[in-house]
Amino acid sequence: MANNSHSSVPNVANSCSFCEMVGSTLGCYSKGCTLRYHYLCAIEADCSLNEDNFSLRCPKHKVKKESLPRASGQPSQCMWSSQREAEGNWEKEEPDLGS
Repeated sequence: MANNSHSSVPNVANSCSFCEMVGSTLGCYSKGCTLRYHYLCAIEADCSLNEDNFSLRCPKHKVKKESLPRASGQPSQCMWSSQREAEGNWEKEEPDLGS
């Protein structure tokens, strides 16, 4: 059986713990924690980001002073994932090189 690395089945291990959609996520830096977030979902979920080592900590493991700023009126749903889901675009897009 051939190894198909471009499977159309989403990788659940990379799903966001906040919106539950697949996509590029950051995992909690705390050892043993399996929570993962899209960057915008991490802000909405009140995670913390350490800019010195670019690590993310979930709300349970965060250091209080590192909270990400949260814009007022920001939607509680990940807009990036919602748009990709609406478009049915879960696979890597090839850039348009103007051919």
